[in-house]
Amino acid sequence: MRRTSLFTALLFFSLLANGQYWTPLAPYPVAVSGAYGFNINGRLFVGGGISSYDPLVGHAGFYEYLLDSDQWVARATPPFGALYRAGADQWSGHVVGGSHVDTAFHPTNEHWLYDAVNDAWSQKASLPGPGREGMTTAKGYPGGWLDYYAGLGGEPGMTDWYFYSSSIDQWITEADLPGPGRAGALSFFLNYIGGGMPSTSDTAIIVLTDAFVYNSFSWSPPWLPTVLEARPRAFAACFAYINYSGDGLELVFGGLGLEAGAPAVLDDALATSGHSWLPPVQLGLLPFGPLAEAVALYQPYTDDFEQLYLGTGTTSLIPGTWKAATFSSTWWRYTAGGLSLGIEEQEQNNVTWSWQDGQVVLQWPATTDRVEVDVLDVLGRIVQPTRRYDGRSMQATIEMNTPGAYLVRWRSGDKQQVIRFVKP
Repeated sequence: MRRTSLFTALLFFSLLANGQYWTPLAPYPVAVSGAYGFNINGRLFVGGGISSYDPLVGHAGFYEYLLDSDQWVARATPPFGALYRAGADQWSGHVVGGSHVDTAFHPTNEHWLYDAVNDAWSQKASLPGPGREGMTTAKGYPGGWLDYYAGLGGEPGMTDWYFYSSSIDQWITEADLPGPGRAGALSFFLNYIGGGMPSTSDTAIIVLTDAFVYNSFSWSPPWLPTVLEARPRAFAACFAYINYSGDGLELVFGGLGLEAGAPAVLDDALATSGHSWLPPVQLGLLPFGPLAEAVALYQPYTDDFEQLYLGTGTTSLIPGTWKAATFSSTWWRYTAGGLSLGIEEQEQNNVTWSWQDGQVVLQWPATTDRVEVDVLDVLGRIVQPTRRYDGRSMQATIEMNTPGAYLVRWRSGDKQQVIRFVKP
């Protein structure tokens, strides 16, 4: 099983590296860093942050990005005003913590929820403990759509961790994160937390490399190689996609890190598959250059592609500090083929496949539904005419003449299976 998974994982990353592309979009209305953002039922929202350190200028605006027309539209101004480095649950519209900004930073533990239907904000139960910025949020189980986890952050970094129950509007104390407290930790789906820095003061040059998974009121180290081992970082844009079978993919873009021992803004992208036994894979350099403290919003796209919207943030630092020198209004769409496929076994929906004499042979039980079979390249383009079969034929043979990596997609009724293979 491990050898099979390793082969499919290698092929999976080959598809990912060749099937990704970036598209520049309408810039955010203001160049800011430390903004918050979330996706509510496919609608993307971004707000807050700062646009200058000296003099200190906060940004209180709040906007929706319209996917169909590539434009930003102002929405209800948040009652809490300008907010920097707040935590946000990107699937529900919760915003918690951060620092209020006027002529100084004022850490808060306030908790707010945006109602996208009525374009209105409502205040919720405050996070326990002191006000803090640079905190971490995560989805996980147990939990419904409006429930999530939050904690860490602060100066110096804290280790406390909480679960928010929307049904009773209360925070439930969870187990503290092991190891040092941290701000700007990377957060993936299902409570995979790591990295960050123990302090955001200018004298702190330590970026953490450890990572943990939270489950059933306890933390344990992840058993897979992490992107943090490849290059430690904090305040990076990141997300994880978990498919229906539980396989995962973690992506990390930019962040704050060290170059030649000095604070720097990073410009790379990395990926790790949670079930692959593989080290992190480099996805190349960001097309817009270094970026940290950005907003990253995942948007499910199609069966064969996933998309991430990424932008705003810090592009350079005041030398010798972690403070932003320049700010960005950039907004890009990252599209990659194969993310939703995860790492699948050879058999699913009772469909099996084999490689015989240079041909892919599919076999399936008799069905009354019509069967369609497509062959796609790593960019998701159909490269052979769609094959259509009576479901009772139970077999399809696909001959490939051109070497390369391909996907074969089998569909019947509401069922689908995707097979990845390499033609030598």
